[in-house]
This record gives sequence, structure tokens and C-alpha cells, in this order.
Amino acid sequence: MQTLLEYGADPRLYAEDGQTPEQIAPSGALQTVLHDWDIAQTDRMLEQMETERNRRLEEERQRRDAEASRLEDQISAADTDYRSIQKRVSHIASLILSRSKCCPIRKEEVVKEISPLS
Repeated sequence: MQTLLEYGADPRLYAEDGQTPEQIAPSGALQTVLHDWDIAQTDRMLEQMETERNRRLEEERQRRDAEASRLEDQISAADTDYRSIQKRVSHIASLILSRSKCCPIRKEEVVKEISPLS
């Protein structure tokens, strides 16, 4: 019983029938341990556990925020790349259209004109 108390068991909790641990302890020695236990020590442990829980939750929130920021940066970079590619495609299309209006086009000529954009 002492070990349980030292690791955070709360002797103030009630069983389903409303009895305290001290009331249902099978022996006088266990009842004495429960009776003599310093509840302030339990409160300190519970507070430490809550502090640790909050610290872990904050770390997890920071990890999620960092991951969200990283993904937003990737999306932004992909969007920038997409817009750049769209501009190049538009430029290539206008080159092809202007060439096809004035003269027949050979594939080698289109590739030659496009290559400086790469």
C-alpha cells in the first residue's frame, strides 16, 4: 500500500459503494498506512503529474504547429513552381501559335526556341 501511495495513488478516492480505501482495507496495518499518509504528498504528486501532462501536450501542440508550418511552406513552394510552369507553358504555346501562323514548324525549331526557358 505504501508503494502505491508513493507513486500517486489517491487515498481520498471512493469505491463504487462509497467506501474509502481506509474503510475497506483488510488489515489494521493497511488502515494505519492510509490514515497516516500525508495527503499533501499526494497533492504534490498529482500536481507534478498534471504539470508533466500539460508539458507533453504543449510539446505535441508545438510539433503539430511546426509540421503544419512546414507543410504550408511546401504548398506555397509547389504553388510558386506551378505558376512558373504555367507561365512557361503559356509562353511556349504563344511561340507555337505565332510560328504556325507564318510558316510550317519543325519540331527541332520549337525545341530550340524553348530550351532557353529551362
